[in-house]
Amino acid sequence: MVEAESAAFDLFLTGREREGLSNFIFFMDSETILNMKTLTDFTRHISTLIDEGDFDDTPFTFEISSPGAERPLSDARQFNKHCGRRFNILTHSGEQFEARLIGLANNTNDLDLHWSTAWEWWLAIQKPAKIKKEPKKKVHRRFDEEPEEIAPAPHAEALPKTTKDIASVPTQMPTMPHCNFPALIMEKFIPEKGKKTRSEIVALEFETLKQATIILSFK
Repeated sequence: MVEAESAAFDLFLTGREREGLSNFIFFMDSETILNMKTLTDFTRHISTLIDEGDFDDTPFTFEISSPGAERPLSDARQFNKHCGRRFNILTHSGEQFEARLIGLANNTNDLDLHWSTAWEWWLAIQKPAKIKKEPKKKVHRRFDEEPEEIAPAPHAEALPKTTKDIASVPTQMPTMPHCNFPALIMEKFIPEKGKKTRSEIVALEFETLKQATIILSFK
């Protein structure tokens, strides 16, 4: 009944729990920011249907609640409103990482748009390669000698720090992947030695997710 009636309020069921034998909890969400008044109206609507229906004489209670930020997102429709947030991701293959959600693709057009936008943004914010400077030449001469004309140093070239940097930092947008929908376009953070972290844009199929939880920030 909760699932059947939720669509009229632009809500959908994301989970349910049972406390003991007689307390039922339903977690509702929406594709936009969840309105507490809508949740209250929906709760009253369900309560009225229960009062008018035939649910035997066994007493029970029910609660309708928002999922809360600490609960993993379980429905693809929950993600779009959380673009820009960072997530803890766990896949069914056991891979675990942090990633920032950039967009949700439900079709090829969405994927093309989000993939292009994400990579253009990512390439634009990459730090330029460090400039390799030529050491200054020291010239020693007697005080009574004419100064020699010193040739200018060759133009410094922008060189990646290491060979590893050349391979890990793309210079152009990679080909758009083929994937099942819905798909999450995310900036995946990859820790390296020390405190360094690099990132890349990935398309993560929703069906590969085991758990996705928003990382709460109190800054």
